[in-house]
Amino acid sequence: DFLLYYTDLKQNFRHAKHLLGLAELRSQWLMDHSQEALAYIANGQHLHTNPAYLALMGLNSLEDAHATQLSNLVPHDQQALVLPLAQQAAIITRPSHRLVTTLRPLHGQQFRAEVRFTPSVYRGQRCVQLHITPVHIAHLAPEDQPNTHNPWRVQNIASDLTTKSTQEAKS
Repeated sequence: DFLLYYTDLKQNFRHAKHLLGLAELRSQWLMDHSQEALAYIANGQHLHTNPAYLALMGLNSLEDAHATQLSNLVPHDQQALVLPLAQQAAIITRPSHRLVTTLRPLHGQQFRAEVRFTPSVYRGQRCVQLHITPVHIAHLAPEDQPNTHNPWRVQNIASDLTTKSTQEAKS
């Protein structure tokens, strides 16, 4: 009975290992084809990034990403907040940590983004999956924004033009 139990356990372990390998391949494929900027990071070093992340952070290739530390992309005043959260997410397996911070791409202007850290595994190495979503902040108050999207404003402009043209025709 013990030998039968052991062989069954060993076979179940092989199936589980195979399914984990398939899940990792599927996760890798989804990351590479995602529109969201994603990267795998361990000890502040980029392990793998997708094309959206490369474009957003101004990196030319995956080799540039491997050579770039996460600390180079975060302004110095924000590093005390961002880097410890990345290290904590790698150690503790809890739901992802989120924060809104400023990022500094290698080429281009700084921008505000929501950064999310999720514990993950990349090629058998424990790491953090980094999600970056740029935040677009409206600089104008709603009443100060141009009324181009207001259908009543468009209608009023059209009626003003017709009124002017009829007045000119009468003159």
